[in-house]
Amino acid sequence: MALKLPNSVFIHVPKTGGSWVRSMVRACSVPYSLLGCNWHAGYLDESFHACHHNGIREIDAEGCFTFGFVRHPATYYQSFWCYQMKRGWRRMHQLQTDSFEKFVCTALEEHPHGWVSGIYRRLLGEEGEVDFIGKQENLVDDVIAALRLAGESFDEHAVRNHPSKNVSSGLSEWKKRCVYSTTLLREVERLERYAMERFGYSSLVRTSFPLC
Repeated sequence: MALKLPNSVFIHVPKTGGSWVRSMVRACSVPYSLLGCNWHAGYLDESFHACHHNGIREIDAEGCFTFGFVRHPATYYQSFWCYQMKRGWRRMHQLQTDSFEKFVCTALEEHPHGWVSGIYRRLLGEEGEVDFIGKQENLVDDVIAALRLAGESFDEHAVRNHPSKNVSSGLSEWKKRCVYSTTLLREVERLERYAMERFGYSSLVRTSFPLC
């Protein structure tokens, strides 16, 4: 769901730190209201399309500053799979598997133009439709930057000290089970080229990113 703050609207893209943002806003006493559907469970339907989360074209931002977040497509797959394994495969039975590699391969086969790219385009629109798009990898700093740009009143110290939330892929029991082969990671980055290029993500193939 989207959040309406005094001067801005936050577009929640699942698995990019939105649960932390919502929790932080409540804890830091920033006034807000909900925009659109507030049923969070099962945000993807049987065809992988984002639902139950309102995109920029489905809400009335009333001329307010808008912001949202993305993450590297490769880690999006990891986070989603870990979340489903931990919470149960809600409305995603055709994808239900305890094999991370099989899950990714199925998603790629169904969406050759990028499953994650499609989610980003649906919720954040095209270039320029959302005023500020930060990165989950730099979540705290980018949230602070967005709130400042929007002219919101907030306690930066409280934001920086708000605890993490919903970091399923960071748990050791899941992290060791959602590693990529070099071949699979290359394929994810190739098919998710739209998201990679639009949001300036570099390839993880030649980095310290964990591979099997």
